[in-house]
Amino acid sequence: MKSKVLLFGATGSLGQFVFWELIQRGFEVTIVVRDKIKAVELYSYWASIVELDNQNIS
Repeated sequence: MKSKVLLFGATGSLGQFVFWELIQRGFEVTIVVRDKIKAVELYSYWASIVELDNQNIS
């Protein structure tokens, strides 16, 4: 069974680096992003993607 990681900020420069390191090390990665379109372009095959709705955060 793969270990699971929840990663915030995966579409930024550092986040992309961290994401690919996690994938190479065999983790199952779920990413939380503001821009789902960009995330799908980068990771559609490799990760589960959750879009954060920051409009409704109080």
